[in-house]
Amino acid sequence: MMLHHELYSPKFMKTTTLNALYLLASFLYASFLTPYFLSLGFSTLQVGVLFSLFAFGMMIASPVIGTISDRIGRFHIMIFGFIVEMIALAGYLLFTNFWLVSVVRLLAAVSFASVTLSARSRIHDIIKNDGERGRVSGVYESLTSVSVAVAPLAGGFLADTYGFSAVFLIALAIIVLIVIFLSLFDLSHYHQPPQKKHVPVTLRDLNPFADVLDFLKFKQLRAMAYLGFAANFSGPFWNLVLPLIIIDRFGGNNKTFGFAILLIGLAHVFQYSLGQFSDRIGEGRGILIGAAGLAITLLFLIVVPNLELLFVIVLLRGILGALWNVSAWAYMSTIGERCKIEGKVVGSYTSLIKLSAAISYLVSGALLLLGFHYVLLLYCLLILGALGVTFKTFNVPLKI
Repeated sequence: MMLHHELYSPKFMKTTTLNALYLLASFLYASFLTPYFLSLGFSTLQVGVLFSLFAFGMMIASPVIGTISDRIGRFHIMIFGFIVEMIALAGYLLFTNFWLVSVVRLLAAVSFASVTLSARSRIHDIIKNDGERGRVSGVYESLTSVSVAVAPLAGGFLADTYGFSAVFLIALAIIVLIVIFLSLFDLSHYHQPPQKKHVPVTLRDLNPFADVLDFLKFKQLRAMAYLGFAANFSGPFWNLVLPLIIIDRFGGNNKTFGFAILLIGLAHVFQYSLGQFSDRIGEGRGILIGAAGLAITLLFLIVVPNLELLFVIVLLRGILGALWNVSAWAYMSTIGERCKIEGKVVGSYTSLIKLSAAISYLVSGALLLLGFHYVLLLYCLLILGALGVTFKTFNVPLKI
């Protein structure tokens, strides 16, 4: 009954809907950013820098946003994120200069952190039974993953048919409509922070390094930091390495890449079932299985001979990534809720993995000059090394 109440509560449904619409707009253009940047005359190294800037922006903003959302409530931060996304999309439409586009990437990062992290924290706030945490998280991730699955394919088709600018305009229209909706309707019940007693924002809350140090005080969260850093070092695979494999090696196009992203999104739609599986075997073991699978699929991608088999491996990687994702967030959510620091946990972890991605985009952009297989091998070795370090922590039940 508790699970039923949580899934059908107004907070769950409205938060999920808003985040799903935001992801729909964001991933409409995510499918072609690499070829779009290349069409502006940027080098692969510059493209890597632009993706690194997004990760760097997320790294700095995430712990601050998470802690402030613990103080003033999640909904204020979500509204802020929607407004910043409007500005970023206008920048994509107007600017072709590398330095101005770099500023746009930072704004997009702040927006993405504000909306998605606040939404995820909001969902975990309403989960009262730790035994159902993976299942409820899985339902939320499954529903929002529909946008992640559909948007890249639609964006790739629209970009090939009508051009890049048309897709940016459609994404901007979606965000503008959301902001208008939020301005016209009273959602004041969203404004209540998760803590019963209001705690003012302090200067320390604006220090992302202090929040991350608090996060690392917990042994289990340190293990998540190690493994999460390694697993997310392979983040550039999707939007930097995979497009080049599909387009340059196999002669595909934006539609082909959009289909590959669709497969990933479809796999994530089943996070509800994977969340149940994670609850059954324990989130720690779900983390281990998912991370090991991510490493193994990277090795297969080095030797994949054709597009058809690549799509199969991408789908399998999507399923294992979904298991890793729902298990990791449920694992950390349990710690965050028990210690009343849900927003700080979400924000600090995101900061750490975005630091990983920021470094990886720079390294990957340089290594791609030698060949994509060097990049994939590096990703694989890092994950396997982190698994060796953290195996004992995740192979036992979580105790706080």
